[in-house]
Amino acid sequence: MNATAASHADDFVADLRQALGVWSRQPLLPIISILFWTLPAAVRGSDAAYFVISIAGFLFLGWPGTEREWYRRAFSGETFPPSEIWPTSRRFFGPFFRLGLLLSPIVVPLIFALALWAQDAPLVAIGVPLILFFILDVGLTFVTPALTFSTSSARSALSIGLSMLQSHWPAAAPYALTPALIFILGTQSLLEPTVGAGGAVVGTAVAGLFSLALKGATVAFYLRHRAVAS
Repeated sequence: MNATAASHADDFVADLRQALGVWSRQPLLPIISILFWTLPAAVRGSDAAYFVISIAGFLFLGWPGTEREWYRRAFSGETFPPSEIWPTSRRFFGPFFRLGLLLSPIVVPLIFALALWAQDAPLVAIGVPLILFFILDVGLTFVTPALTFSTSSARSALSIGLSMLQSHWPAAAPYALTPALIFILGTQSLLEPTVGAGGAVVGTAVAGLFSLALKGATVAFYLRHRAVAS
């Protein structure tokens, strides 16, 4: 499909429905994604449990790639057996680790600066990170699919993702501007003071499912416009 035809075929709502349809056929995907987001929040009161969850989270650093590969196979009518979860996540560990390193010169100084501001300006500590992570999420909309499907190079994925965001605008706008990550990061900080830790965990689970659906829609968009590397 050429670029013009693909742009006419782009339908954010239809892509979202397609992503949600995967859940009924392969429910393990949303179940694992909920656990991925909620377990760190649920065990924050236990240092030992939080440490174990943190180690597991590091080992599964490639899980974002696994989620997208899971969608790709489901869209093609294939299944994703549980035995493939660890090998696939391990395969994506290196690319996503390198992407984190590539972004760290920007992200790490911001974290330190915000930690200092938080002492005297709690509203800044909540609002500014949400804005920054939203901007980061928009910029990475097609970077993570590129790292999953097109290249193992973090720099190449960044170039592909940003150029794709620019070249397919405004068709890409709903995929990029629908705030997925901001909901996940903001739920606990905004809800916990009013609904407690348990309510914040539930909110995080809902936000995680919302994010997962958006990832599926973005995968559908990406696969229409870019070839998948062997």
